[in-house]
Amino acid sequence: MAFKKLTDKLFAVLLLAVITSATDLSVKSDIFAKAVYKHLSEEGKNSVFSPLSLHVVLALAYQGSSGHTEQILRKYFLSKSSTSNDYQVLLKDLKTAKNLSMEIANKIYASNDGQFKKEFENIAKDKFLAEVDSVDFRQNQLAANKINDWVKEKTHDKIKKLVSADDFGDDTRSVLLNAIYFKEEWESKFNKNRTRTEKFYLDDTHTVNCPMMYRYGSTSMTKSGDLDATLLRLKFRNRRFNLIIVIPKTKTGIRRLEEKLPTTDFAALTRNMWSGLSEVYLPRFKIESEYDFEKPFEQESPI
Repeated sequence: MAFKKLTDKLFAVLLLAVITSATDLSVKSDIFAKAVYKHLSEEGKNSVFSPLSLHVVLALAYQGSSGHTEQILRKYFLSKSSTSNDYQVLLKDLKTAKNLSMEIANKIYASNDGQFKKEFENIAKDKFLAEVDSVDFRQNQLAANKINDWVKEKTHDKIKKLVSADDFGDDTRSVLLNAIYFKEEWESKFNKNRTRTEKFYLDDTHTVNCPMMYRYGSTSMTKSGDLDATLLRLKFRNRRFNLIIVIPKTKTGIRRLEEKLPTTDFAALTRNMWSGLSEVYLPRFKIESEYDFEKPFEQESPI
């Protein structure tokens, strides 16, 4: 069968099957991911973020929180002990799995003139597999260089600068970091010789020219009347990961998708897919995003 070109605006989700090993954690992280996306999405702009990366960092911060901060974070986690135990299972699974195309690392930098409670430091090391190091934040440029070097190493030079010297001052006590690196080959590869420039529709009237990749092979798909969209599953060689492409039926359907996102169970939708030979055209793109997550947590009703 021949499948339509993906020249409409699309919505993509990378489903990480690894997180289903802890069901309660999966539910909480899913709720969190949808809430974050609702806050970040802006009309007319592309965005990319890792809810898992942010969830891990906040789960670690949750372990040392109290008072109002703990009350806010509890919305997205189970008890502190359940959260740390679930992440211990997940992170150890990722670390010990063979031929895994995903790397995840946690790091805590503490101020030279301060220290964490021993209980928190033990949880960070044992449950979250975090490295704990000290740095003089008053030497802000040196601190920034040290942190950015760690990020570069863990992301294989994909992220070269995460922080700047201006981010630190005399009152900085600690920095919690998470880095995720993912690289995997498609099970059915795109044919580089068939990539060509075509129109990509942003809405009914606006288009941009972009390189359109092509592949022919087995593709899983399903239709959703509720989303008014078609879903494709593109498989990676490592079957623990899939890329789900959601194609709105209309060129303005991305808004409907975003409105329905909080109540959409993508895992359930992907269980009802059928497979067939198809042609898929997918825009090739490079995207970088930077977000300030402080503001949503300062609001009365956080994300």
